[in-house]
Amino acid sequence: METVDGQWRLEHGIESGDEAVIEWTMTWRDPKSGEKRLNRGTEWFRLEDGKIAEVRAYHHGDGKNPQGDLLGFDHAGRGHTTIDDWKPPKKKAHT
Repeated sequence: METVDGQWRLEHGIESGDEAVIEWTMTWRDPKSGEKRLNRGTEWFRLEDGKIAEVRAYHHGDGKNPQGDLLGFDHAGRGHTTIDDWKPPKKKAHT
């Protein structure tokens, strides 16, 4: 859906042995109101023989906290994406 304008941004990634984790921010636009929103999350991966064997996903962003921020955490101060960084994806030229 074009009106959602969703973009994923990788904030951090760490790997150690047979585990890896990513922390991400997704910017998007509420299709009903057009309001800019953020969701934040993390995925934890367990690897076996060089392949993903397990994924544990955690994310936050809902009606009570539409910005998806971890309350009390200085996202901007730590260099994370904020709602002020939000830009819609560039439109692809049709050929």
